[in-house]
Amino acid sequence: MQHRDTGRLAGLFTPTRPVGARREPTVDLVCNPADDAAFRRAAETFLAAGAASPAGLQRLLGQRYPQVVVRPRALSDEHIEAWYVYRDGSWTRSAVAAREGR
Repeated sequence: MQHRDTGRLAGLFTPTRPVGARREPTVDLVCNPADDAAFRRAAETFLAAGAASPAGLQRLLGQRYPQVVVRPRALSDEHIEAWYVYRDGSWTRSAVAAREGR
């Protein structure tokens, strides 16, 4: 019999589907910097796999991006859930904007 410490996973995943099963994300991610495709893919992959909260997504992404910060957008009367995902801990210009001086 194998013992697994599943308590440490609480809040990271929603255990409602088999491992590997994908779901449509119900959250819109606003990733920054916007031009980091690998970062966006990682965030979207963890969300689709079942990241259950901004804190859970932040912990999962933090394994690869140690400065990452994920914050829910909280606008009154908004019916869309969105999370801001900052790779470097705060807003940064995209590489293109930085090169162009924007």
